[in-house]
Amino acid sequence: MRVDLMLFIVGTLLIVAGYAEQMKPSCTEGVQIKYVPREVFDEYNQEKPYLE
Repeated sequence: MRVDLMLFIVGTLLIVAGYAEQMKPSCTEGVQIKYVPREVFDEYNQEKPYLE
């Protein structure tokens, strides 16, 4: 009976901790976009091997 109670309490705590983790906003900085010149982009694409 004690083991059942302990498992119930631990399970409840883990569920509450998971719910709290989901509710916490993890993206505080927002989206960062960097623009590069077309020449730099083309050069980068030519150096990168194609995945097949």
